[in-house]
Formats: sequence, structure tokens, C-alpha cells
Amino acid sequence: MNDKVVDIYLCSTVRHLMLALLKATNNLESESLILVILDQQNLCASNFNLETLPNNVKIRFINRKEVLANSYSRKYGLLLKILATTNVYPTKYIRKSMVFGVLDEVLGVEIDYVLSTLYLFNDRNRLSRLIRLAFDEYHLIEDGLSNYSGIKLNTIENIKRIFSKKQHNYRYLGDDVRCKTIALLNPQEAPSDIKDKVIRINFVNAESVVSYCFPFFAVNEKDSINVDCVIATQPISIGGLTGSDNDLIIYKNMVDWLESKKITFSFKVHPRENAERYKKEFPNVNFIDAKVPLELIVFGSKTKIEILSIYSSAGLGFEDYCNRHTLINESEVGLMSEIFDFLLLNQVEIQKRLSIMELGLNDE
Repeated sequence: MNDKVVDIYLCSTVRHLMLALLKATNNLESESLILVILDQQNLCASNFNLETLPNNVKIRFINRKEVLANSYSRKYGLLLKILATTNVYPTKYIRKSMVFGVLDEVLGVEIDYVLSTLYLFNDRNRLSRLIRLAFDEYHLIEDGLSNYSGIKLNTIENIKRIFSKKQHNYRYLGDDVRCKTIALLNPQEAPSDIKDKVIRINFVNAESVVSYCFPFFAVNEKDSINVDCVIATQPISIGGLTGSDNDLIIYKNMVDWLESKKITFSFKVHPRENAERYKKEFPNVNFIDAKVPLELIVFGSKTKIEILSIYSSAGLGFEDYCNRHTLINESEVGLMSEIFDFLLLNQVEIQKRLSIMELGLNDE
């Protein structure tokens, strides 16, 4: 791919990869290069069937730590690190003389950065900050729940806000001036501060899922989930929940409640987590392959699947094929640590919260 004009996607999760593939295959007239980070969710390149891809789509597997280390250890590396960290946009001269060359060598491809289009899913992580230095502008595609809720600015960011004349007191994915559009599955729920950039995702369709995503992720559309509900796990650092194994107490309550209601279920462990931790705790429970996006699984199911989580974006935007239920309400996100402490001390409250969900499929 020598100095080609391409659509470039930077993916750090299997959900990102699924959406990038759907968008790339929705426009077969454009060349697409999908950069897949392996060490974010401990992915393995051999898990994906590249032979099923159309000719216009190329995938390159990269390691985040390796790319960052190689980039910052080269000539001008320190300057690039400062620019990426401080989010200072480089001049055209700096981009041409430093950024283009470094990225070409590190990524192993030669791209016309001026004419190509960059698509990010999270424009705040370190690798995104580095790669976007090469572009005048970029576009954002949904990452998950983080797109619909902001993070309160810290003291330094508040000072920057005053000088930049920005009005909002929260930080949002895509609020950078160089981000031109934010494609969301549920644009009507976008925060008002970024509404003017938001567009609806229109590239999720059955034909692309069946023709490209199923074979790429080795999902057989004839295979359906033979359960009523899927428990979607997630790594939760707030309150030390996952690190202390206290999340297992909450999942145990979920399992007990589902079993008491005779609701059949499987576990879908988040790709960044160690599945063995859950299998040891729940040895008699069925587990779905963690490296396959849950959205693809529910898409291929013959019945509408219930997805139960503590507070996960699993299934978000695919509500036509699943029903999402979260133990923590959206209004409680800012108090998650206190709520976790309360739930662990008063586990009957977990049962109460489960009972009010419209999830009793086989409840008599």
C-alpha cells in the first residue's frame, strides 16, 4: 500500500473491529486499512479469518506498547511524545518532516496522510493521540457507554477551558476541534455539548454481518444461543471491585436469581479479562467465546436475547436483537463506588434490583 489514499481505522477492541469491518465493507469503492491492537484485549491474529475479506480491506495487527516505544525512541521521538501528550497540533512542516516518516516506519505501510481519512473509536488513548498527529482532522465511531456520558474536568483542564473559551465542564470523546463527526448507534442520546457533530451509524446491516463479519470472526449463522440470557462481565476498577473479586459476589447473586427463575443463561467474559477466574467460580456454567463480539452472537440468534450486566455497553445499539439490563442505573454512574459498597453489604438489594427488571422470561 504505497502512498495510497485509504480510510484508516484504529481498533483496540473486538467491538471496534466489528464496526470498522462493517463500515469498510459498506463502501467497497474505497481502500481501507484496519489497524488492530492485539495487546489491549490480549487478542491473537490467528483467531481471525483474513481470507474472507474483500480486496479493498486490509488488516494490520499491531501491539500498542511496541508502536509507542518504537515511535518515541526514534529521532524526533521526544517531540512527538510531547505533542501527543499535550494535544498540541503540529505544523505542516513538522508533520511532513517527522510524523509521516515515523508512522510509516513503525506501522510498516506508506500512506498519503494528507488525502486519507482517519477513523478513531477512542481519541483519548495514547496511540490515538500519536496517530492523529498526522492528520488535519479525524472522525469518531462509537466506543460504547463512554460516548454518552462525560468525565468532569480536572483543575488543569478547567484552566485550559477558560483560555480556549470552551463552555462545557465535562470532557467528551470527540470534543476536540479536529474531530469532525461522531458516528453513534443512538445519536438521540448524545450529550448536548457534542450534538452538532453527531451522525447516525448507518452501516450496520444484515448483509454485511452475514457476508463478512460471521466468517471473519468464525461465527456460524446457523448456530444460535440456546439460552434466554447472557451475563456480560466487565473489568471494574471503581471501588477495587474486580481486583478484590467482589464482583464475583455480585455475579453469584445474578446466577442464583436466574436459576431460581429457571431462566437459562451463559457467561460472556469481557475479552480483557481472565476467563479462568469466572470458570473456577462457576464450573457448571456455559461460557461463550470471549473473542467474538457479543453483538454478532445476538444478531445470529433465532430469538431475542436478554443481556444482563453490572454496567456494560454490551449490546448497545443492537436493541433490535437483544434487551439490555444493567444492575447500575445510568443516573447512578457518578456514585458507583458508594453503590458497590452498599450492594456488597446489602446483597438483598441486588435481588431487588434484579426482580424489577423485565427479565423474568420463564417466571411463573
